[in-house]
Amino acid sequence: MPPKKKAGGQKRINKDVLERARQQARALEQQDGDIADASVPAAESASPASAAPSSAPVRRSVSTAKRLRERNEEARKKALTADEITELLAHPTKIVTPEELRAQYGFVLADLRSMGLLAAASFGVLILLALVLPH
Repeated sequence: MPPKKKAGGQKRINKDVLERARQQARALEQQDGDIADASVPAAESASPASAAPSSAPVRRSVSTAKRLRERNEEARKKALTADEITELLAHPTKIVTPEELRAQYGFVLADLRSMGLLAAASFGVLILLALVLPH
């Protein structure tokens, strides 16, 4: 017989794993510039073996939605406007000479030439077949 499940069906989290997750959460909050909420007592972080896991969720001082909004606003500030893009296109910062283009993209001309010859040969074969086959 399989072992019986505990009442409630909840799995117990290892205290070490729980403490490591809390430390990672605190590190993430510090990176984002957030201050940890006072709902996590200092005694709990000092001695994980004596601390009992609480069922109340840990609240953050700044909501995730607010942090995402702030990040999006920062990204919009860094993004180029249409006027800036037009200015950059009108006045490029690097000028490329035709000689540099030929040196870098010479293979493109060779490929186009070979494709043109192949297309002309294919048309020639089709015309020849059209003349020969009906007779």
